[in-house]
Amino acid sequence: MAVIVAVATVAVLVGVMAHEREPEYQGRKLSEWMVDLRPNGLSPDEFLKRKDQAKKAIRSMGTNAVPYFMSRIKTPDSSVRQWCSDWSDRLTWCPVKVSPADEIRGQAQYASTYLDGEAAHQIVAELITMMQKEKNEEFAAEALWGIALRQPDLVAVALREARKNPATRHRRWIEWLLEQLGSHSDKHSEVLPDIIIIEWKPLSAFDEKAATK
Repeated sequence: MAVIVAVATVAVLVGVMAHEREPEYQGRKLSEWMVDLRPNGLSPDEFLKRKDQAKKAIRSMGTNAVPYFMSRIKTPDSSVRQWCSDWSDRLTWCPVKVSPADEIRGQAQYASTYLDGEAAHQIVAELITMMQKEKNEEFAAEALWGIALRQPDLVAVALREARKNPATRHRRWIEWLLEQLGSHSDKHSEVLPDIIIIEWKPLSAFDEKAATK
C-alpha cells in the first residue's frame, strides 16, 4: 500500500508540475487525440480513420498545442520518474500508471510533426532555441528531425538562418540535421515517423534501413 501511495503521489506531482495545460478540440484533450495516432489493436481501416481525425485535431489546435508539446519534449530523464514507472508496471492491478520520460518525449515528438502553418514555424523556432540554450539539446534535435522528414524546406531554412547567427551554440546539431536532410531529400516524408509511433522509441534510436523495412 505504501508503494502505491508513493507512486500515486509522485505521479500527480510530476503531472501537475511538468506540463502545460492541455488545449482541447471537440471536447477532447490533446493527449486523448494523441492516443489515436497509434494502432491500439484496431483494424487498419479504423486506425487510419482515427489517425486522420487526430491529425486534423492537432492541426486545428495549432499554436495552442505548441506549449504542451514543448513541455513534454523537455521532459528530463529522472530516477524518480523511472522508479515510479517501473513500479507501476510491476503492479499490474494498480490504477496509477507513470510513463517513462523517453516515451513522453517520443509521443510529443511524433505528434508535433503533424503541426502545419504558423504552429509548425513556431515549434521549429522554439526547438532551435531549446537546442541552443538548454541542456538535453538532443531532445530538440530529435523533434526537429521528425518535423524535417515531413516539412524539410521549413526546417532547412530555419536551421540555415540559425547557422548564420554568430551567437549560435551547439552547431554540431545544426550541421548534423542539415546533413541528414540532404541525404534524405529523396525519401518519402511519412515513412520513418509512422514506424516510430508503432514502437514508441525516440527518433535517434532508429537506423533508416531498419526502420523502412
